[in-house]
Amino acid sequence: MILLDIIAAILFILSSGVLFNQKFRDNAFLVIMAGVIAIVSTYFLGEQVLERAQQAREATNRFIALIPNLSWPRGGDGGKEKQNGTQPPAKRSEEPATKNRDEAQTKPSGEFMQDCEDCPRLVQIPAGHYRIGSPKDEPGHERAEEPLTDIAIAKPFAIGQFKVTFAQWDACAASGGCKYKPEDSGWGRGDRPVINVSWDDAHDYISWLRTRTKKSYRLPTEAEWEYAARAGSQGPYFWGDIISPSQANYNNSKGTVPVALFDKNKFGLYQVHGNLGEWVEDCWRDNYAKIPRDGTGYRSDDCEKHVVRGGYWAFGPEQIRSASRGSGDHAIRSPLFGFRIARDL
Repeated sequence: MILLDIIAAILFILSSGVLFNQKFRDNAFLVIMAGVIAIVSTYFLGEQVLERAQQAREATNRFIALIPNLSWPRGGDGGKEKQNGTQPPAKRSEEPATKNRDEAQTKPSGEFMQDCEDCPRLVQIPAGHYRIGSPKDEPGHERAEEPLTDIAIAKPFAIGQFKVTFAQWDACAASGGCKYKPEDSGWGRGDRPVINVSWDDAHDYISWLRTRTKKSYRLPTEAEWEYAARAGSQGPYFWGDIISPSQANYNNSKGTVPVALFDKNKFGLYQVHGNLGEWVEDCWRDNYAKIPRDGTGYRSDDCEKHVVRGGYWAFGPEQIRSASRGSGDHAIRSPLFGFRIARDL
């Protein structure tokens, strides 16, 4: 049984950490080794390995506990190591932190708000300054997170404390405001984040909120999203440099979890790391060279793709950092994407 656990754990680590992680896919040696171990294990142990591989996540935890210094080489930027399934401490950039970033406020400027019974709960975010992006020596850093840019959030705004849930979306659909009813992929509705909604669908929901409440609801801009997610922090995650499965939903093949799980950040926001990617207002561009420095969104006349932030349930820890960025076509509906709303004050 222990042997099968170890083999299943190896299969899981190599298949999910090598074959499905962008950072590992370029390492041909590890990909070949994954195939060799899979073939040899299946030949000698047959269906037993396949059955045990279904429980590989639990086996992986036991396997890692036996080898506390387990590490994996990775390709791409940085050449750092990942130990025990957690993110190693991120080095601080040698570039001195600016006064603006140091002065980022970490307390909400006002109360929690909810404009109607079915409306998302909002947190008031104070005006302030920070630096968007990540230093080149942060593990997982990508060129799309460059250059580090000073952003001034000139006035307070409100943002959803949680990702929009199925219950909230279904209330919109029941009232006729949302014509589309997304599938839940078998994971459940209620207090789980709504999935399979496009950027366009998110705007339908926002239009319903505007009509119902007479308030200026919208998607957050990318600069607002990262400012609210960091809540004054500077590292990869709002709590620090190291992540574990007790802090976020990632590396999970079973999909989303309810929106109120895990700890909130200093602004009071839940799940800014993992569980589900969040649409923001901005058009996609592959760096911050043209980002508005006043916290407003980046727009383009030929905008077809929009930015997605926060990472999702199947991503590894490096892809759910505060600075991580993704994108999607405005009309795509995916079980990887949801959204969090914002509102002018």
